[in-house]
Amino acid sequence: MDAVRSALGLGAEHSDPLTLLLVDRYEALAPLDDWVRDELLPSLPARTRVVFAGRDPMSTRSRTHWQGAVEHLTLGPLSPEAAREYLERRDIPAHRLDDIAKAAHGHPLALVLFAELVLRDPDSAASLSEHPALVQALIERLVASTPSPWQREALWCGAVVLHLSEELLLTMTRSDSAQAAFEWLCQLPFVAATPHGLALHDLVRELLDADLAWRFPSLRQRLIARAARYFRTRAEHPSPSSIALNLEVAYLWRDGIPYTDGATRGLVASTMRPSDREELRAVFLSHQGEAAWEWFSRWSASGAEVLVVRGEGGRPQAVALYLWLDRVDPSLARQDPGCASAMNWLAARGELEGMVYRRFHVDRDAHQALSQDRPSSSPRTSSRCTSGGPR
Repeated sequence: MDAVRSALGLGAEHSDPLTLLLVDRYEALAPLDDWVRDELLPSLPARTRVVFAGRDPMSTRSRTHWQGAVEHLTLGPLSPEAAREYLERRDIPAHRLDDIAKAAHGHPLALVLFAELVLRDPDSAASLSEHPALVQALIERLVASTPSPWQREALWCGAVVLHLSEELLLTMTRSDSAQAAFEWLCQLPFVAATPHGLALHDLVRELLDADLAWRFPSLRQRLIARAARYFRTRAEHPSPSSIALNLEVAYLWRDGIPYTDGATRGLVASTMRPSDREELRAVFLSHQGEAAWEWFSRWSASGAEVLVVRGEGGRPQAVALYLWLDRVDPSLARQDPGCASAMNWLAARGELEGMVYRRFHVDRDAHQALSQDRPSSSPRTSSRCTSGGPR
């Protein structure tokens, strides 16, 4: 203990009025946590202030032991304003500030690496899928220790879905290690527990998904297919959480369907209400015509999944209608040109089972494009169904 105090410049008769001790990467000292708590800290002079910085939260035992004497601060991502300020100081062209800040999700290292890419090549895309080397550099930094194969698979599962429950993880991995993997995920600093399951930090999710798509594209498709079958089984038993389930399914097909989290922009999703019909009819007539509205009405009356996105005051901003193609009325499907085309295309490829078809997607202002004030993940090429028919 004397040697430690001496190394810190704290002699036995230390009398400085105030001493600040900064300890970074405290996770590396985890094996010494008991000693730090029970021996080192109590031996320090009374007016010593200690700051620990690390990737992991303070242990439950230490938090309880020092209750009332410790202040916990969580360092979140940089705000969009702070990210833009950093990029401006790096002399990044003004027209590139927004797309780089969005791609980095406020992570300082991601901002640095994207900035260096653009400084070398002003036309370089701010897209993780375009830069495997950047993806690897960030993964090595964020996922500090090399995970075991079952831990790596658990991370990949969390990357392809919006929220991951232990039951879903078991379905996707079909492994006896699912419980241990889920508990391991719960301890990671970039994983948040939500009412719907575990959610990876946006940047980590995109990094791992890009890495999986680059390394093992077939495995990625298998994981998505297993998740889709799981959600399909859940959909057979309607519940108050059906809207959340629709969002989970929509996220699975984000490669072919632009996806955005509108919660932070005042948008909410709900089922269709009787009072919506006249307003939605006006939207359809404006963008797609009477025939499209008639088919929307017939499918919604037959029990199709309808998701309405609402803006200020609950007014419908956009609407989507989803069909589980192996459960629709065959005679109705044959009459609908769009649905018939999708089913024939998928049946010829043996992909009809468990497939969800987004038959309609209409935005009040932007039709089937993205509204200018709403970001989305960058869609990649996909053979999945979209509202315009199979691709």
